[in-house]
Order: sequence, then structure tokens, then C-alpha cells
Amino acid sequence: MSSAYRIDLQADDKVLFVQLRAMGDTLLLTPLIRSLKQYYPEVHIDILVEPLPAQVLENNPNIQKVHSAPRRGSGLRKYFSLLRMLRNQEFALAIDFLSTPGSALLTRLTGAENRIGYRLRGRSWAYTHPVDRRIEPIYNPLTKFDLVRALDIKPDSLKLDIFTDGEAESFAETAWSNFGFDESTTVYALAPWSKRAWRRWEIGAWLEVIRRISLDNDARWLLFAAEGERAEMNKLENAGDVDIRWAGSKHLLQAAALMKRCRAMLCADNGLKHIAVAAGLPALTVYIGSEPKVWNPPEDSRYPFTDLHDSQDEGKLKDQIADKFKQLCQKRETTS
Repeated sequence: MSSAYRIDLQADDKVLFVQLRAMGDTLLLTPLIRSLKQYYPEVHIDILVEPLPAQVLENNPNIQKVHSAPRRGSGLRKYFSLLRMLRNQEFALAIDFLSTPGSALLTRLTGAENRIGYRLRGRSWAYTHPVDRRIEPIYNPLTKFDLVRALDIKPDSLKLDIFTDGEAESFAETAWSNFGFDESTTVYALAPWSKRAWRRWEIGAWLEVIRRISLDNDARWLLFAAEGERAEMNKLENAGDVDIRWAGSKHLLQAAALMKRCRAMLCADNGLKHIAVAAGLPALTVYIGSEPKVWNPPEDSRYPFTDLHDSQDEGKLKDQIADKFKQLCQKRETTS
């Protein structure tokens, strides 16, 4: 690496991660946050992200400060107020992980001495160190390390970090008791919804898989989703032949604390799946429109997946998913 391209951070330098949105993408940043802090322990790492995904970063000891990004459409006054605040921080480095036209402009206007983002048409001008985007599919956290080539940082591991606190754990303990669960209760986590329509599988299909799984044991299911998505899943909650209950968590750390108490998760490709990974909960993911190589932890038997594009027979497919989930649960029981 040429010295002209390299960025050398100094003690007490401030680094800004521009993430803005997406709960899953924010969690997938945590291996890089941890690794950068290990390479530069005296550097201060801030992150700019919207309020909901910011919840997964609470209590993270590697982050100095989380700045709240206004939602799109919040108005120019909030935007300019944010920019004034960021410029006053005098960041030595700002890294734009979205590299959209809007995030590129924002990164440029932070006034950071060094700015990194993807080399894309109409955006490279915003960065002092534009980086080519990978073409081949690879696990998403690794693509984030591409953006810090100028820092010569390598991942210590690809483990995702989430730090539940006493309040979240207390919520989970109380909820568990209110559900009538104890240590002997078989409880599975369920997160079948995606805000992206092209990643969704029909709710009736999920229900058929759940019925196949529940035939062999007296399982309970905790349903995780945003409150606004609950109406879409009434068919699951109201199914009389399987025990599916709304998890009821109001905060993402509460959701993580509840997931830790479950045996395994059955899920779509969504942000809640990444919370399960961070919480150490084994999960079987059903992919329908996205690339498993990008979003699934590689070579980790705790996180198998089924790609719906690989099968044509709906009945056999549902049997395969149910069997794969049972095998995942059995494997956990024999290794725990």
C-alpha cells in the first residue's frame, strides 16, 4: 500500500461511521468497530444512525458516541443542525457505508480530513479515498473491511456484538414468567417478516412449516416483529393448533434478551436474524429473494439456511425446512 493512500490515525483522533439506516446492516458493522478499536485503542469512534438501529449499539464499549440521524423527509432544519454538530467534531476520518448520493454529500459536508466511500458514479468526488465495490457475493461484514484498506485493518473475527443490560434481562425474565415458561419449556423464536416484499414468504407457508415442527414436541413459539407488522401476522397468532405468542419487546435489546432464552430461531432474511446471530441463538433462515452468501455467517453450522430458489415442490420444501430445523435443535441439545 502506497504511503500516499494510507491513512494513519493518531491518538484521540475521531472517526465517524456513516450508516444512517437498517438494523441488520448496523449490527453487521460491529466486527469492524471492534477491530478498529483494537488496532487504534485511543481513537474515538462515533456512528451516525437512525434511532431504531441505534438501539443495537447501546452499551457497546467500542463506541464513543451514537449520533441520531434524522429520518428521510425530516426537513432541512434538522439536516443543517446535524451538519453543524458534525463539523464541530472535527473528525479525522468519515466512512460512508451506504455511498448513496445523499450519504456521500453528507459525508463530504462533515468536513472530515479523510473520507472513504465506494467509487460510484456521481459520488466519488465526495471521498478522498474512494474504494471499488466487490462484485462477487461475500458475507457482508467482510465488505465493510474493504472500506478500511487505507487503515490496513483485518478482522479479528466476524462475531457480531450486542450488549444487553440489566434492564433488558429483567424484562425478559418477567416476560418469560408471564408467559408461564420455565427452564424446561421448549421455546422457539420466530421472525418470518421482512419489510422488503421481495424477501417475504407467504404467511400460510410459514404456518405449515411450524405445524410440521410442532407435531413432534410441545413447543411454544415467540413471534418477533415490529408492532406495525403485527397485523400482517394475525394468521400465525390466531392459529389454534400451535402455540404462537407475540414477544412484546419494545426495544431491540429486550428482543435480544428474550432470544437468548429460546432454543433456536426460524426466520426470514431480516434484521432480527442478525440480532439472533449476535445473541448466539442458532437460526435457520429461509431466503427467497436475497443472496445467502451475503447475509448468512459462512461455514457456521449454527446458521443453516434454505434458499427457496433451489426447490420446486412446495410440499417437499416445507418438509425439508421442518426437518432441517429439528436437526438444528437436536444438534444444539447434544452440544449444550
